[in-house]
Order: sequence, then C-alpha cells, then structure tokens
Amino acid sequence: MHIEYAAGVFKGRMQSAPIHALIGLVAEPEFLQQADLLGDKKVQALAAKLLKAYDSGLRFQKATQKQRETIAAALLEKHGTPLAVYAAAMGMSELQFMAIVEAV
Repeated sequence: MHIEYAAGVFKGRMQSAPIHALIGLVAEPEFLQQADLLGDKKVQALAAKLLKAYDSGLRFQKATQKQRETIAAALLEKHGTPLAVYAAAMGMSELQFMAIVEAV
C-alpha cells in the first residue's frame, strides 16, 4: 500500500471512532502483518488466512466486517490509537506518519 494513500485514508477518518478509523484498511498486508505479531492465536490465524488469500492473488477477497473488527480491536488494544496503528503498519514513528498526513 502506498504511504500517501494510507495517510489520506487516515486523514479522512481522524474524527471517526477509533475502530472505524481502521476498519477500511485492516485487511491490507501491512496491517495484517502487524496483527500477526500480536501473539493472539485467534488474530494470528485470521491474519494468516487473509495474508495467504492476498498472496495467492485473491487480493480483492472480502474480509467480513466481523473479521475486520476483530483485527482492528486487537491492533487498537496493542497500539492504543489509530495513529499508532497506522504508523506501525507503515514502519515509521507517529511523528513521521503525521508529517505525511499533514502534507496530503
């Protein structure tokens, strides 16, 4: 996923409830890889399933709303805020990510 795209999505959802700020992108590989690192077996299994589908060329396979909510809630529990989740998924600090958000 392109960093400017993620920043634009985040910017558009900054005023949303925390879980809603994440739901749209949690099925993207960068977010699924973060979910896989959480240590929660249920979340890891779900992330692995969605990553496998993505890697198999089924990029547009829909994750269910419940699956997205499960991953988003787990990421929020670990990172605390949507900003921290987006930054971790993009492999940068919150300050670096916010600089990009402000530039888009």
